[in-house]
Parts: sequence; C-alpha cells; structure tokens
Amino acid sequence: MGYTDSTNVHYDDAIDDWTLIHRMHSGEGARKKLMRGTYEASRAFEKRKKLADWRPYTRDLISRLTGELFSHQGEVSRDTAASEEYLASVGPEGESYQVQLIAFVEALVAYHETWLVMDPAQGLRVLEPFRVPRWTPETVTVKGVRVPPSAPDQSQERQEAWTVYFADHYETYVQVQDDSKEIEEKLVDEGRYAEGFAFSSGPPAARITLPWTVRFGLAVAEAHRSLYRLESKYDAALTNSLGGLLQIATGGDDTIKNQIEKALKKGSIAVPYDTEYGEHKPVNIGVEGLPHGKEQLQRKREELYRTAYQSLDQVATQMSATEARQRGRSGPAAALSVLAETVQSAEESILPVIAEAEDRRNATRETTADVEWPADFADEFDSADEQLAQDIFGSLRLPVPTETATDVVMARLESAGHDPDRDAVRSEVESKMGQQARNRSASGFGIGDGQ
Repeated sequence: MGYTDSTNVHYDDAIDDWTLIHRMHSGEGARKKLMRGTYEASRAFEKRKKLADWRPYTRDLISRLTGELFSHQGEVSRDTAASEEYLASVGPEGESYQVQLIAFVEALVAYHETWLVMDPAQGLRVLEPFRVPRWTPETVTVKGVRVPPSAPDQSQERQEAWTVYFADHYETYVQVQDDSKEIEEKLVDEGRYAEGFAFSSGPPAARITLPWTVRFGLAVAEAHRSLYRLESKYDAALTNSLGGLLQIATGGDDTIKNQIEKALKKGSIAVPYDTEYGEHKPVNIGVEGLPHGKEQLQRKREELYRTAYQSLDQVATQMSATEARQRGRSGPAAALSVLAETVQSAEESILPVIAEAEDRRNATRETTADVEWPADFADEFDSADEQLAQDIFGSLRLPVPTETATDVVMARLESAGHDPDRDAVRSEVESKMGQQARNRSASGFGIGDGQ
C-alpha cells in the first residue's frame, strides 16, 4: 500500500455521504441517484435517466445561506502579514482571497468540513473533503488530475494523480501498470518549495470542520435526491401519456411483427397493415395519477425547504449553555453566528501560511493573524425572523410553506420565554399568509407557485 491507495478511517466512513452531496450540489453524476421502478423496463429507465432534469436546489439553498453571511463582509477586520497585493490574486487561476473565501464557506456548509491548501506554486486551493483521502501531522495527500507532457503530434490526456504535501516539499504520484498488468505507484514529480525553507506549522494545509450538530448539506442533499427522483418519474409519466402507444396487429405472424417493429425503431410515423390482421390501434395511457403526482411534487418541494430550516433550527436548540447565552436566537441567526466564528478561526489558521508562502522569511517571524467577524446576528433579525427565513429559503418564487413559517414563529416565541400552542400559532400563520396572498392578488403582484 502506498500514497495512492491509503485513506483515513474518517474518509472511508464519510465518502458515500460526500459523494451524494457532490452529485446533488453540482449535478455531476446526479443521474446515478435515480432508481429503476419495480416494473420499469431497463430501456425505459435508461431513457428516463438521459432525460432527467436536475435542478440546483441544494446549491441554491447553500448559496442563500452563505450570502446572508457575506452580506456582513464589510464589517470584517483582518490584520495579517500577507500583503494586499498577494491576496488580490492568491487563487490557482488568479482569484482573489475574497473569492476563495466564498468558495470555502460554500463548501464548508455543504460538506461540513473543507480543506484549505496553500500550494506556493499553484496558490490557495479550496478542496472538498473527498479530494483529501489521507492526512497525518506530517503529510496531506490530495487526489486530483494532471496532464503529463506529450509530443506536439499527440493529444493530451488527463491522468489521475496524488500530490503529497510535506512541510518543506511535495511529491506527486500516479498509478501505472507494470509488465504483469499489476498496478504500481510511480513518482512523477517532486520539488522543494524553496531552498532551505519549510512551513513552520507543517504541511501547508488546514482542515476546517463546522461545529454544527446537524449536517446541513447532507440533510438538504437527501431531501433534494428524493425530489429529483419523483420529478424524474413524473416527467416520464407525463411524456408517456402525451405520446401514447401503438397496438400492433400481426395475427401471430412474426415476420410482419418484426417488419413493423423495425420500422417504428427507425422512426417511421406510419406503417402498413395487412387487412387479414386488422388495423393498428392506438392505446391510451392512463393519466389518472398525474394530478396526485403534481401534488406530491409540491409537497416534496416544501419538504426540501422545511428540512433546510429545521436543520438550522436544531443547530440552535442543541448548543451548549454558554453558546445559547451568547447567541440566544432561533434557527438561522444562531447558525450564522456559529458559521461566522468558524470562518474567523479558519482565516486565522490559513493567513499565516499564506504569509509564509509569499515571503519565506515569515517562517521565522511572528505572523499570527487577527481576524474579527461579526458573530451576533440577533439584533438585525430581532423582530424579523420570518423575513430571514424568507430570504434564505424563499427560492425561485417559492414562498416559505405554512409549516416552516410556523416553525419560525414558534422558535421566536420560545426564545422570548413563551410556551405557545402550535395549533393556535399555525392558525394565525395560515390567516396571515392567506391575507398576504389576497393582498398580492388584489395589487397584481402575485407570487408564483414555483412550478
């Protein structure tokens, strides 16, 4: 066993969850999460997978949450040894530190943990946890791809590669087949960051975990997967009902049957029939279940947004006594406070490493970074928790559903020391939302149903 096939136990335990989050967040490989129906033909299932319409629900929810955090970026203060000029293009493609920080926070919320790697040659890299299969105090292994050199008359090819970061140098490995077709590990690149230099804290990487008691990204991805599967089945059922089938009359003659099937497969819109066997008759597909399917889709969409809110609400209810006293808020406001403090800690971990990458002399200097993020979001939303929930979860013109709005109001009242009756609160919420809907209708500014 070598660098290319070594993993941490934590990586092995979490890789399936990370894969699900990645697929629902990016859409890459999302079709692999579709399931074949009990009586669904394999060819029909393959067609349904190709036509499946993935929508970025998970990414939208995460972006809305992180967007609320970065709406306060003007209040952030940073004291670091890294220069503004260096931070202005510190990313692998010349991205600014601010751009990389946003990417980091979105990945952190999605995966519950994220890696920051300061490669002196490539820049500050934001890596999802599934890209770092193995780490120790002395090494951090990053899985990626490389494009090996090739002759001008040959096409370039991507090659899976593993880069191992040490405090003073890096090594890159690939897997190759030997003469006996066995896979072996091969060192293809290595180098020191600078002569006589080593990062003072070890490998130039930081693993940041989010101390939420609930894995927000996973909860949303699972709800998204359920909705994605149902949308795929509904779309396929609707398509089949519009297309219909053709009943082929062959009288048991396999020759005629094969001729007709071949013609239909080639795309013929009309085929001859033999008067001895009768006409080809259309067969209507039942559509009775489509209205119920539409209602179920709407429930699944509302469930997705409710899952997101309840996940954040659990962050608040499962805090320690000290945290509860400091943040004393419901759902989103409390979760944002924890997230802000985590980002502040992450910056204070990586900025000294960036400063050393910029100027190796900083490795022997005091480069402690002092970062201050606003951690109290309670004041801004003290009387507007409902608006905060709407801002975060009201995606694509879809209003916050009644149950989610009820959750918000219940949390608001409970945080104020009241013991409300949920049924009474729900009744008031329904009344208020109904009145708002009537007002919008009367003014001509109705909110769509998200279809």
